[in-house]
Amino acid sequence: MIKADLRLGSYIGLKKNLYVYTCRLIRNIHQYEPLYDAIHRCIVCGFLSNIAIKKQNNMFLAAKNKEVMIFPGSSTFNKAPDWIVAAELVETTRRFARTVGFIRHEWLEYYGKNLCKKKYLSPHWDKKRGEVVADEQVFLFGLLIVTSGEKVYQNHRNKVYHYLKTTHLSNLAILLSHKSPIFI
Repeated sequence: MIKADLRLGSYIGLKKNLYVYTCRLIRNIHQYEPLYDAIHRCIVCGFLSNIAIKKQNNMFLAAKNKEVMIFPGSSTFNKAPDWIVAAELVETTRRFARTVGFIRHEWLEYYGKNLCKKKYLSPHWDKKRGEVVADEQVFLFGLLIVTSGEKVYQNHRNKVYHYLKTTHLSNLAILLSHKSPIFI
């Protein structure tokens, strides 16, 4: 009987301590936001091929054009933002993302810079800037992660750049017989 009372007392003490620490943590949650970001950046580095972008409510388009769903038993099931990273992808009747973390798409280009493919659309001569510019899109494992405005085009296709610079062409379609975008 005495042992049971001691165990109950230690359990109540533990419960009280956890409650106090949790309340302190919730009050000071804004202090831990940089730590949250740092931890999730590390996770992105290790699981870069397990990123996904939201398509519908709980359905995501993962790397290499795989469709995944957040595991229904997850605490993040109905709370997911636009981008996630999963520690594991489990395939049963459907492909599930388990142990999901929320990420920002801005991190992906930095951590996957060696794996990114860039696509340049509508290159043209900009008279004000005096250089060839093009719209840039950045892909990682088939997912569009960045769509940026006009970027300088000269480093990517030197012959095209010099031809446009010397002739001041306003349209690159004359140069290229096909209309496919240029990948690098």
